[in-house]
Amino acid sequence: PALPGLEPGSYEPGRLVWTNDGLGITVITGDGPRSFYWNGEAVQELGAYGLMGWIPRTSSLLATRDAGDGTGELVTITPGRGDGVTLMRAGNFVSAVAPGEGQYVVVATGAGDQIEIQRVGWGGNVFPLRSESAQSAALSLTPPGEMIAISTPAEDGWQTEVVTMDETPRILLSTHMPAPPVLVMR
Repeated sequence: PALPGLEPGSYEPGRLVWTNDGLGITVITGDGPRSFYWNGEAVQELGAYGLMGWIPRTSSLLATRDAGDGTGELVTITPGRGDGVTLMRAGNFVSAVAPGEGQYVVVATGAGDQIEIQRVGWGGNVFPLRSESAQSAALSLTPPGEMIAISTPAEDGWQTEVVTMDETPRILLSTHMPAPPVLVMR
C-alpha cells in the first residue's frame, strides 16, 4: 500500500509487525522513523515511532520514540486510539517483547558494550533481570511468558540462552544465524 505523505524512494524500509488486525510498518526517512498501520483496507500514519514488536492477542504495538532530551521512550500504541502510552525511558532501546496484554514487557536497553535486560510492568515499575556484555541482543518470550530467550553476538555467530523469568538457565544454543529464536511450548 502507498504510505501517506511519503514519495516512493524517499525512505528506507524498516520493521514490519503483524497484529491481530493488521500490519505495522516502520520506514526510515531523513528525519528518523515514521510508522504506519494497514488494516487490510487503508493505511493510517501512527507518527514518529520505531516499531519493536506486537503485544500478542491484541491490536497493540510496542514502539520507541524520541523523548527530545537524548533519551527514548518505550510506548504502546493501539492504532486508532491516539498517542502512545509511555512505559519507560532509556538511552537506547535494543529489543522489546511482551507475552500478552496487561502482563509485562521484557526490554533490552544499553549502549556501548553493555546491555541491560529488564522486566517492565504496565505501571512503569522496572525490575532488572540481567546484564550482558554485548553490543546488541534479540529477545523472545514463550507465549505464557515463563521463559525468555536472549540472543547475543558471539565470536563466530550468535549465542542464545533460554532462562526462566527467575534466571534459572534451561538451555544454551550457540553459533547460529542472527535471528531471534521462536520458542514453542509443548
